[in-house]
Amino acid sequence: SHHSVGFHQKFPQFNKDVDVTIAEVLSSYGFYSLAVVGAVVLRKEIGLDAGFHVYDSNVPEERRPAREVNRIIEETLERTSSAGNASNFFIFTHYFDVHLPYMPPEPYKDLYLNDHLYRCYPSSLKITRDGWGYEGEPVEIGGIPRSAILKREDGSIETNANFYVAQYDACIRYVDDCLKELISILKRFGIYDDSLIILTSDH
Repeated sequence: SHHSVGFHQKFPQFNKDVDVTIAEVLSSYGFYSLAVVGAVVLRKEIGLDAGFHVYDSNVPEERRPAREVNRIIEETLERTSSAGNASNFFIFTHYFDVHLPYMPPEPYKDLYLNDHLYRCYPSSLKITRDGWGYEGEPVEIGGIPRSAILKREDGSIETNANFYVAQYDACIRYVDDCLKELISILKRFGIYDDSLIILTSDH
């Protein structure tokens, strides 16, 4: 319940001399520890790579899709199992797709447009400034943060709340399918039946 990691992502802190990661503990028991992250917020420079044999945070731009995360995990397992380097694995899989701005890939992005739940919300939302309320600044509620804005085909700003909800739901469906794919990968390598799978979220 106590650690050195700071909340502010621009100035993250992790003191490897004080904190011990689960990867460090499991590695000491002979586990092969692999991490593949989907966003720069968990870049290697933060120090969260402690204890991992492989900590892949080479994210192009801001994020990488969950399917790409799965592909890297599959390729790493292929190389590692072929070499006979490890029989026990700890894999940290980080998906960032259900995070603003909500941009699900094809064919997911149109999956929930105009379904039976569409038009349940007010027709439009205001645009708010970005900010987390640091140093006593107020945080605006009830709008779309500037960093989450999506645009229509004509380049205008999308303000329909139903559209944002549909894209959010599509991102969830995409990640669900990627989790199914990851489980299939574990089964293919014969490690699923002996695995403990933990799903968690940071917020």
